[in-house]
Amino acid sequence: MASAAEGSGGQAGGPADVRALRAVAHPVRLRLIYELQARGIARLTDLAQALGLPPNQLSFHLRMLAKYGVIEDAPEAGKDRRDRFWRLTEEGRRSWSPSQLAGQPGGREVATHWKSRVLERVYEALDSLYEQHHSAEEAPVRSTNNVPMLLTREEADRLADEVFATLARWAEHGRRQAAEGDVEGRSTYVMLTFLQPEPTER
Repeated sequence: MASAAEGSGGQAGGPADVRALRAVAHPVRLRLIYELQARGIARLTDLAQALGLPPNQLSFHLRMLAKYGVIEDAPEAGKDRRDRFWRLTEEGRRSWSPSQLAGQPGGREVATHWKSRVLERVYEALDSLYEQHHSAEEAPVRSTNNVPMLLTREEADRLADEVFATLARWAEHGRRQAAEGDVEGRSTYVMLTFLQPEPTER
């Protein structure tokens, strides 16, 4: 997640290195990054349950993320080595923009590939939003907003800061609950936010 200061095209959850980005731009690995952003620290078994994948399959993807410095062991969180926990590294939490990759060999191609993965996630989220078939009692909270606003650049910056502060507060709340083991009845929610001038017709 990018703050208002990072909002000019920034992408969160990946290193600004061409080789590493190429390795992590995989649907399962991107989902793991988002899951660890939400939880802070998580066990392999919990991640496997959240993603609905076998632990041995997920272990391979975790090793790939660790190889490129995106995640690391969190041994202090487990009672013994059999209870393996993972967390994002500083590199894994860093935001970047496509322009950062432009000067690296193959950077533009990797940025384009990463963009396609992000767009896939956005499409899947919107498709899930509009194709839900749950009853009102069963359905998780889902919300979508499309609010045109007439703002100055300074007002848009203030709005972005306010939204980011609210999202950051709730994200930290979720990580605290996960650290305390309070995950029963919780799901990883994602809130997609876009604040930009209305695109003009080309």
